[in-house]
Amino acid sequence: MPRTPDRTPRRRLLAAAVLVLTLCAFAPTTAGADVGFRDFSFGAAPSAPSGQKPQNKLWFNDGIWWGNMFNRFTQRFEIYRLDPATESWSTTGAVADTRPRAWSDNLWDGTHLYVASAVYPIATTPPGTAGAKLWRYSYNAGTKTYTTDAGYPIPLTSDGMESVVLDKDGAGRLWITYTQSQQVWLSHSTTDDATWTTPYVMPAPGATTLTPDDISSLVAYNGHVGVMWSNQTDSTMYWASHANNDADTVWTPNTAIQKPEYADDHINLKSLGSDPAGKVIASTKTSLNRPNDPLDLLLVLDNSDTWHPYTVSTVANDPTRSQVMVDAQHRQLYVLAASPCCSGGVVSYKQTSLDAIAFGSGIGTPFIQSSLDLNINNISSTKQSLSAQTGLVAIAGDDKTDYYLHNRLTLPPDTGAPDTQITTGPSGTVTTSSASFEFTSSRAGSTFECTLDAGAYAPCTTPKSYANLANGPHTFSVRAADPSSGNVDTTPAQRTWTVAVKAATVPSAPPPPGGVQPGSAGGSTPVAGSPPAVAVAGKPKIAVAGKPKIVVVSKITRRGLLKGLTVRISNLKAGTPATAWLLRGATVLTRSKALAGGTGSMRLTIKLSRRQLSRLTTRRLTIRCALTMKDGRRTTVILKLRIV
Repeated sequence: MPRTPDRTPRRRLLAAAVLVLTLCAFAPTTAGADVGFRDFSFGAAPSAPSGQKPQNKLWFNDGIWWGNMFNRFTQRFEIYRLDPATESWSTTGAVADTRPRAWSDNLWDGTHLYVASAVYPIATTPPGTAGAKLWRYSYNAGTKTYTTDAGYPIPLTSDGMESVVLDKDGAGRLWITYTQSQQVWLSHSTTDDATWTTPYVMPAPGATTLTPDDISSLVAYNGHVGVMWSNQTDSTMYWASHANNDADTVWTPNTAIQKPEYADDHINLKSLGSDPAGKVIASTKTSLNRPNDPLDLLLVLDNSDTWHPYTVSTVANDPTRSQVMVDAQHRQLYVLAASPCCSGGVVSYKQTSLDAIAFGSGIGTPFIQSSLDLNINNISSTKQSLSAQTGLVAIAGDDKTDYYLHNRLTLPPDTGAPDTQITTGPSGTVTTSSASFEFTSSRAGSTFECTLDAGAYAPCTTPKSYANLANGPHTFSVRAADPSSGNVDTTPAQRTWTVAVKAATVPSAPPPPGGVQPGSAGGSTPVAGSPPAVAVAGKPKIAVAGKPKIVVVSKITRRGLLKGLTVRISNLKAGTPATAWLLRGATVLTRSKALAGGTGSMRLTIKLSRRQLSRLTTRRLTIRCALTMKDGRRTTVILKLRIV
């Protein structure tokens, strides 16, 4: 018989948003054997105000931890501020939601605070009061206050739901997801934060056959938005991604995990950014039963878009409502969960290296424990990555004593520097006067500085390109810096190469009468007068050297060949076909004909399959283009390409 999903009675929490004046403070109390801090009572009106599983109630801004918490005196959710000296929360009076049974998700983007909240409707919920709403707040660093922006809150849906989740993509659009009518729903902002699309159902497999208990969550990462949802009907944790500039109907499905009883309504997502370990990390739960079966899982989406599962805790440990936190600075992961399921008791955490994920046995290290509160549950923290500056702060609540609790972990100062690596760029002797370098850092979020030939370092981004380099040796150097710690790589990555571009040979006079005629077996004939001026456009950037025989050095990855290489020759005869072919290798792999346009340009699109690439006997390929010039003579352009 499958394990009963976590279906304890649900009262919803709302979270919130504005910071104004401190109205009152609540001092924590501790007991000898207790762990963490007992905060203040939220009263009987809300239920599980630090829930739900996919949501985050805290954020870090201006060196301060803030929270969306329920004030029992005003009977509404307000923005609270944590005093690290006394470990106490004090309300700012800024209103987040006036609905005591609302649950919210909170996002600080560096400029605004966004709060999306909704009510899980029950029989006594008044009609029209449960729908999702969006608040937006501006922050004043001088007064340390949040102010609700004009026109907010705005309605996002007319009906309520168990959990609405919010994030902002790289194009500046806000997104929400939620489940209703056993389907996954989406909506996003359009021209501004207050203008939204009509909610629509996720256009991907497995999104319309949910059970009433299933939920969804989303996260923005690397130019995409990703949505994960549980489907206990077919025991699958589904995933679909959407590129920022794609149409709303374009989603790429990619199942996170599919095994019998491996789906449950517990999801918490975090972005890893541009990290060697992957793109996205998810804490999920199974519905398995046997003591040694995995109950809490960590799912990692690697940089090849493959999901990898890791067991965090087993059924015997009985964890529930886990949250995953990322410390990119120290390359550590934290998974926090309450146990036992499903009413809670003690919140514990497990820690692992981001580069070698492995969790020990047992439930982990106690993080919040109280002799007065025996049912601590619904751990919640922030969407943001952690660092030595932020530390780790999380809140929880006891739904029987009606008290908030919290604790913090102080993270060690970062004394190490990121390691910089150059992934692509010229080396040895090259016959092009330009160069392009791509590079990366061992630490996510790093910034870079570059220099050429021992010049001063200057800020740069990957790729870094140079043009019109002089003949002779050159040295490119790049170093990464960690903005959060200020540590800079003291051993910059370097690449040395030599430019050897041959000078153009231009005939001083036309060939004598009786010489080699166009199209004869003698081959190409030099063109009298000005040689053809050749330029190459498109990506990757391609350098040109030598006239009239032009050598182009470029890169081809093993996933395919150059696509859409455009060669422009100034005095090419319009309307003349030009044939390109590969000279090296045992087989002619591609033969392409491109018609020269009236502007004297031709476009070559050359594609090789993996099988063709595997048959090549060299990493350097040559393409010869036989061209007819305006005066009727023929010449040759040679394109040299290197497989990397």
